[in-house]
Amino acid sequence: MKDSIGSYHCIGFDLPTVKETYAHFRDHLSLLRDYGDYCNGHCLHAWDDGWRRLYRCSVCGGLVLVQCSEFHGLDNDDYYMDYFPVDSEEEVERLNEQYSGFELERTWSGRRVFLNNDRLCGE
Repeated sequence: MKDSIGSYHCIGFDLPTVKETYAHFRDHLSLLRDYGDYCNGHCLHAWDDGWRRLYRCSVCGGLVLVQCSEFHGLDNDDYYMDYFPVDSEEEVERLNEQYSGFELERTWSGRRVFLNNDRLCGE
């Protein structure tokens, strides 16, 4: 049975390249849930690595979990945005219970897209 949000990930993550994937959902994500900060103050209080939000792609209707991370140190800031394909709100709840910010990034075995200081990357 599908939940009220849906139970399939964004098909953009099935496209061949990270650039195509990002182009698929870029500017087409609608906020569904804001889960807040999952790991604040990591690494001697320099990192804030876990603000998570669940979005729906308005192109295909699929779900995307977005995690924002940032570094505050010296005179520069580094920003990271991770985009994870998820299949349901229940999967996100499980991920939120199980993993802090860096843990989710380290243990994620599937495809993901991330921006590193506005540079598009992916796995």
